Amino acid sequence: CVEHFDHYCPWVGNCIGKGNRNTFFVFLCLEACALLISASIAILRIHDQAGVVALTISQAVQIARNVTTNEMANWHRYKYLKRADGTYRNPFDRGLIRNCMEVWLHVPMSVPDPDLSGCKDKN
Repeated sequence: CVEHFDHYCPWVGNCIGKGNRNTFFVFLCLEACALLISASIAILRIHDQAGVVALTISQAVQIARNVTTNEMANWHRYKYLKRADGTYRNPFDRGLIRNCMEVWLHVPMSVPDPDLSGCKDKN
């Protein structure tokens, strides 16, 4: 028998009554605070997740085109990525299916030997 019985709580696996009602209320307040903090962090993290989604899409496009992030950012520095008129070209693009097979299945595709004389030597 529980003096001043309030209810049985399955969360704590115990009856709530005169001897623990105030402790149970503190427990509920702490749980509510933890929930609010967790929800706030989750909402703030959604902003970060948008960046992850953008990065994933960017990498998927680069895989589909068989080009690296470095090549996309610095194509103007490398002769092998330029046409005679100075516009961008990708000598490694084998089409969507073959590009994806090369990355995901590690199926080597025959790649022309580009003129790498345009690569900058950092030494």
